[in-house]
Amino acid sequence: SKDHKPNDPQEKKLIEERGGVILNGRVSGILAVSRSLGDYKAEKYVSRVPSYTSVRLSDATLALVVACDGLFDVCSDQE
Repeated sequence: SKDHKPNDPQEKKLIEERGGVILNGRVSGILAVSRSLGDYKAEKYVSRVPSYTSVRLSDATLALVVACDGLFDVCSDQE
């Protein structure tokens, strides 16, 4: 997976092109992610376009985890 954080060079460029600023690693000093749905205070600066990967599941697949930064900020991808 790829973390969509405001300090990522590509994400930062997109935010700044939309007139946003990064303060203390956050969009407008508020939002800790650079892609989001429903964060109205920063919605004109962040993308709503998700990043996704297509993965073929097999019988050996034990689980598929779909989560947001609330989980992945405290757990590694491997955990």
